Amino acid sequence: MTVRVLEITTYPPNARRYETRAVDEPTWADVEASIRNLDHHERPFVFLGLEDNDHESDCLSVLGGPRGYTITGTLGSERWYQFADPTHGDDEVAVWTSDQGFYPPARNVCYDLDLVMKIAKYFCEQGQLAPFVQWE
Repeated sequence: MTVRVLEITTYPPNARRYETRAVDEPTWADVEASIRNLDHHERPFVFLGLEDNDHESDCLSVLGGPRGYTITGTLGSERWYQFADPTHGDDEVAVWTSDQGFYPPARNVCYDLDLVMKIAKYFCEQGQLAPFVQWE
């Protein structure tokens, strides 16, 4: 895999601070489990990095949980790209409900966990944003 680090952020119940755990040289099983465990609130997001501890370039983030995921990525310090499905409209969707939260338009939310996994696996294996979905 080209991904060098998996960062899993959690918001423990009744805690004022979040915790981030880094998994160096993660396996696909590590990545898959971390995405499947997303729950919108206590486990709202993960980062997949091609470089160690660098959220400014070469990474993919998955936020959300069973009611919808938003996927963003950047390569080479370029702008951030967001997964897009223009058939979903512009109503806000609560994909992250703790701390500052995140409520993107529905067009930037993926409701298909299998597709989320395919996008993440492509990034893990190729180090690129998946060409089989739309990005904006």
